[in-house]
Amino acid sequence: MVEQIIEFPDVMKQHETYTLPDVITDPDGKPIMYPKEEIGKNPIVVNRKNWRLFANFDLVRSKGKEIVVRIKTTGQLVRIRDMDAATVMYYVERIKPGATVHEAITYDIQKTIEETGDFEEDGEFMFYMWQLFVVLSYLIQYGVLILVK
Repeated sequence: MVEQIIEFPDVMKQHETYTLPDVITDPDGKPIMYPKEEIGKNPIVVNRKNWRLFANFDLVRSKGKEIVVRIKTTGQLVRIRDMDAATVMYYVERIKPGATVHEAITYDIQKTIEETGDFEEDGEFMFYMWQLFVVLSYLIQYGVLILVK
């Protein structure tokens, strides 16, 4: 029997095709991100220095820019092709379990700057940061990371 693998959302594709959801919730159904709203009004942004993250996955396979993980609490397999998601997952699992949302986002931004250089304009930086919050919200929604409020 072949296990079903859930595909992790492609945030850029959703943005380009106007298919972002109105709300991203935690596994209990509580809203954590409203992708179409002003970034500063989102619960995950407002509480970024207080909410903590913990890994809830085992790596099943890693090949190129694709990883497959098994969610510890549900056994569900999730295929992730998002390198920002992988970076945040690595940070929370290996470097700082219990990291705040702020610390995880900051780590990813610093790694990106190291690899590609500074952002050329504020708008580019703000869009990238927004994208990271959406990716992180999906990691929480899919159960890859556990959010402790």
